[in-house]
Amino acid sequence: LRAWLLEVALEAATERDAAGTKDMETANLFHNVAVTLCEFDKHSDALKYYEKALDIYQDIYGDGHPTTARIYRNMASVYTGQGNHDKAMECCNKALGTFLTPHTANVYNVIARIYGALDDRDKQLEFLFKARGLCDDAVGTCMTICKEQGDTKMAQVFQSKAEDVCKELAHIHANFASFFEKSANYSALQDLYNRVLETFQRVYGNNHPEVAKICYNMGNFYAKRGNSANALKYYDEALAIKRTTIGNRHPD
Repeated sequence: LRAWLLEVALEAATERDAAGTKDMETANLFHNVAVTLCEFDKHSDALKYYEKALDIYQDIYGDGHPTTARIYRNMASVYTGQGNHDKAMECCNKALGTFLTPHTANVYNVIARIYGALDDRDKQLEFLFKARGLCDDAVGTCMTICKEQGDTKMAQVFQSKAEDVCKELAHIHANFASFFEKSANYSALQDLYNRVLETFQRVYGNNHPEVAKICYNMGNFYAKRGNSANALKYYDEALAIKRTTIGNRHPD
């Protein structure tokens, strides 16, 4: 189903691009197509649509707007995955100029990934702690406001903000897991994987690509420890999610 939806969205995006349409709806379409292409590991194509979305957002908002900065952040993640660390850092620096907590934490997390890919573990850990600290502060602030609010609707809004922060915190913990995997701190790694999986399942649902990634990594973790039963359990869970989201014919 997701593959079919992507195909439909790509057709619509191609038509709007050919017509030269440059409105908010088109920018949002380009952005959503780019995000979905990343889920299918089509990162080069995703970058093209991120750039198209960025071009429109810049015309509408300028560079100093959070919406524009989110595109820079997403592009930084793609460039990091491709090993283009100079471009990734360039995008992060542009994003940092406009983001406020907790979004700044997201950019710090991408920077930590860049330093991790460059094997600069001191810098990686520095930015991981910066990212986690911002998320912890934001969660505490949101929850305090929720308790003090007498307006139920406003309380729900702040609860939603706290959930967004928890989602970002889970991504940061996943990055911490990568750090501890290299240092062979298996006790900390197991705890982090469990926390990330629990949070991702809560905020994304059980059948989401992010959940599949964590399940696959947990399978690798248990396989390296010689725990075949748990390894197969998490590999099977990852495979079931992949079949649901991208179908049986995808290379993954």
